[in-house]
Amino acid sequence: MKITDAHYKNGFAFIAVIMIIIGGIRYIISNGDQNAVTGAKNTILYAIVGLVIAIFGWAIVNFVLDEILTGGEAVVNPAGGLIGSLF
Repeated sequence: MKITDAHYKNGFAFIAVIMIIIGGIRYIISNGDQNAVTGAKNTILYAIVGLVIAIFGWAIVNFVLDEILTGGEAVVNPAGGLIGSLF
């Protein structure tokens, strides 16, 4: 099986969702302990920030590769669609 960009994006999203769930569980079981609530909120925040950084990193790499490989011009795929576009 060939690993594609979609596998990486799905992997990052899966890990972020798992971390958000873990943060939610930590928040629920904190029982009002301020340190535990802060830790749970930080877990959720860091999962979201990490996902945003991964998405922007992927977009930047694809943009740079597009500029290098095609000179910034989108190449039309004979089967339809564009090759070298970000999305």
